[in-house]
Amino acid sequence: LEELVIPEDVAARIESDPTLSPELKSSAVRLARERRVDPVLLNEKAWNVAAIPGRAQAEYQEAVRLARAACALSADNGWYLNTLGAAEYRSGEDEAALVTLARADRINGGIPPDLAFIVLANARLGRKDLALAALARLRARLTPDWRGGSPEVLAIEAERFVAARWPEAGARQP
Repeated sequence: LEELVIPEDVAARIESDPTLSPELKSSAVRLARERRVDPVLLNEKAWNVAAIPGRAQAEYQEAVRLARAACALSADNGWYLNTLGAAEYRSGEDEAALVTLARADRINGGIPPDLAFIVLANARLGRKDLALAALARLRARLTPDWRGGSPEVLAIEAERFVAARWPEAGARQP
């Protein structure tokens, strides 16, 4: 359960294990399916992948799957929506990411992690005005409370991506 997280995935792994006796397999599958899914763990596993650029596409797709499962358990959780939007962006689903991130942004009230991915998705889609508007919001919201850790790293990634795409926009380190 710690590795696969989702009970149905655990049950499938158990069912495919040829080393287990039928009785043990049956009991283990039943117990796995009865297990409650922890949305915090789902979100954490997804975020630990989605927050970092340069991973394999399959990892990002798995992060999307885990984040969707967390959102299904807590549909109005802005942090879970942020993770889903980030995973969608990393897996190349920019339009879906923007829809998800807009919802997260409304719930979270303009936090830097939402804004950074909104900048990145808009920039990758070539939407300069929207990317720059989101970047301006990101710069304004990146207060000392948000410095350090992934929010600041994401802001730097957004700044650099915009600067590489539109050098005249003038990159600035957050």
